[in-house]
Amino acid sequence: MTGFFLIVAFSLIGALRTFLLFRRRTSFTRNLFVSFLGAIFSGMFVFALLRFTSGGILGVSSRIFVAILFLIGLFEWFARLYFVLENKFAHETEFRFDDNKDLKTAAFYQSFEHVSTLAAARADRQLTAEFWAELQSFRHKMFVRTTQGSIKGNADMRGQYLNVTNGLRKTTDQPLEATSRVLMVGGSTTFCYESPDSSTVSSVLQRMLGGEKSSFRVENHGVGGATLMDRSNYLNAIDLSNVVLILVLFGDNEVGINLPRRWVLNYPAGAIRRPLYDFVVKLASVSALCRLLRARFGRLVFSDTEVDEDRISRVVDSCVTLDIFLRSKGIELQVFLQPNLYTRKNVSSDDLYMRKMYPSHWHRIVVRTYEHFRKHFENYDFFVDFSSILDDQSQFPYLDWAHVNSSGNAVIGESLYNHLRFSRRLREKLEIREQD
Repeated sequence: MTGFFLIVAFSLIGALRTFLLFRRRTSFTRNLFVSFLGAIFSGMFVFALLRFTSGGILGVSSRIFVAILFLIGLFEWFARLYFVLENKFAHETEFRFDDNKDLKTAAFYQSFEHVSTLAAARADRQLTAEFWAELQSFRHKMFVRTTQGSIKGNADMRGQYLNVTNGLRKTTDQPLEATSRVLMVGGSTTFCYESPDSSTVSSVLQRMLGGEKSSFRVENHGVGGATLMDRSNYLNAIDLSNVVLILVLFGDNEVGINLPRRWVLNYPAGAIRRPLYDFVVKLASVSALCRLLRARFGRLVFSDTEVDEDRISRVVDSCVTLDIFLRSKGIELQVFLQPNLYTRKNVSSDDLYMRKMYPSHWHRIVVRTYEHFRKHFENYDFFVDFSSILDDQSQFPYLDWAHVNSSGNAVIGESLYNHLRFSRRLREKLEIREQD
């Protein structure tokens, strides 16, 4: 009876520990399944150990099997202890055995101590330690996810510098009563994580359109990691009443860089060796020991070293379909190919310093993919090439390869306004006076 209670107790402990370990890494349904497996493994381990110690009813081979299980469990415990100590003492920039498959390239993943050393941060008076601390608190709970774990939208946030309501980043200076809506759509460069509410591109454009006295309300529909393709699906699903214009910033998330890296075996792949290593790689998400073995016998390689022409075609097709859909509703679409670190023609020492932080092939991939975008979109009147608008800035604006500081957002917002002002069709739609 005592053995039975031990098995039940350790099964429950195994299930609970597994559930807590994966509660933020996978969906609730998958977590329940993994926790169930954890309970079975824990219960079987205790059952085998009890049999092993109770005297020879299982035979020598069974005792050897239990001993092997015990050693595996011991090595797993030491591996987990290693990663706990590594996470505690390793410097943020050091390579770790459990290095993430995705490079954390965005500035908001970095500490304020690191970001504050960058030229663009030193030139931005609004990028303070207090703001960055608030951003970091938001970063750990920034998304609403589906049951499958994919990003559904932004999580709500209320703070001094950063506010999100109903999934939309706050745009300051909005009119209380607006008759029309202008939507800013895109990824993290539209959300503008690294700037306070008042310095986002949407807030800049709202002020340029008249601020609180305007009849137009600019809304920030940016979501980190969003592409033009999934934003097209998003726009097909939301309420578009009173929307007269949709502005989309695209390019950074569509070029196909920063895709998940993959593990490959360091040795010639044999009939047994390769499947065994692939099995270790799959188990690495749940086993610390397998993470160590994965790094010991393999290496991470980039999976984004070539221009993805299929992706480019999907982006173009998605955009054309979106334009047809919006025109049927009387809504204007403008799609802007955004600037980034690799589109700058006037390369400074700050550019070179920052480019060294990223894989060397990214420059080639971005430049070539942007060339494809220009070629495919050149005959569409909704396409605007904004890739060079930050080239002549006296102050280097980039906090990472894609995100800019407050002054960079101001230039983008003002450039959007000037584009609207000089387009007769859009000027009339937004009631912008020609002499402005």
